[in-house]
Amino acid sequence: PIPVCLVSHDSLQSHKVFNDAATKDEPMELIVPSAKFAFKILGSDIRSNFQKFGTIGMVQRIMVATALLYDHLSVNGVFVKDSPINIRSVVEILEEEAGVNRQRTKSKSTRLPPTVSPGSTDRASYQELMAQAQNLLNFLKYSNKHLRDPTTPKQVQQMFNNIV
Repeated sequence: PIPVCLVSHDSLQSHKVFNDAATKDEPMELIVPSAKFAFKILGSDIRSNFQKFGTIGMVQRIMVATALLYDHLSVNGVFVKDSPINIRSVVEILEEEAGVNRQRTKSKSTRLPPTVSPGSTDRASYQELMAQAQNLLNFLKYSNKHLRDPTTPKQVQQMFNNIV
């Protein structure tokens, strides 16, 4: 486990509310909406409302961090079918942002967003955003807890094996 997840896990367990059996899932109820909110922003037209690539990068990091936090705190992890966070969709969004073209003829990331012209200075920021999305894919691949569990579907494991 990574140090950030260990510290978060320890602080949540030492919290007085977390020790009550009736509210044991309360931290999960806080994590899941944050992940879904970030996913909704990146997976819809709301993304085009952001003028700065740094904001989009922050939302990407929030999405990955909440997915990993859920994976480390949940008994079954984020990779099982009944997980409230759809990890396949998270990976698809990050692959589109990173410019990884998988089984699609058109991908959002194969062309520059409408606000970026090929000669503009924002092109470098867009390239950085693509590199960050690739790094987040690798972070998601190597910093999880439950990916190799027997309860993880084979398709999900194969999807992560294809990430380079």
